[in-house]
Amino acid sequence: MLTSEQRKRAYAFLSAMDIMPTEEALEHLEVLMEVMALYESRTEAYGQIWKQYGALSNLLSAARKTDRAMETWWHNPGAAPLMHKDSLDDALDTVNYLIFFIRNARVMNLTGTVPERPSEEPF
Repeated sequence: MLTSEQRKRAYAFLSAMDIMPTEEALEHLEVLMEVMALYESRTEAYGQIWKQYGALSNLLSAARKTDRAMETWWHNPGAAPLMHKDSLDDALDTVNYLIFFIRNARVMNLTGTVPERPSEEPF
């Protein structure tokens, strides 16, 4: 949930972007900010490795995360998933993978680059 100060800033941001700052838009932005915070923490841990994999690999990762969310939320009839940290994590990851796909596709990085890996073991 956004604090009252965050709501004011979110309202101003949406207005500045010529998006009507309705309650629905604010709720949508709140989810996107959750996705952004996840992106930031994972970038801190792993860097921008998603660029190396290219658009198509990120699209495949989005599909894999969607499949996992479908297994949890759709293919388990009669049993609602427990609302814990991981129950929506796959969906949040899916959004980031789709953004990585879009960003890579826009610069025509479709298949990525071959990573440079050490040829010898460090010990």
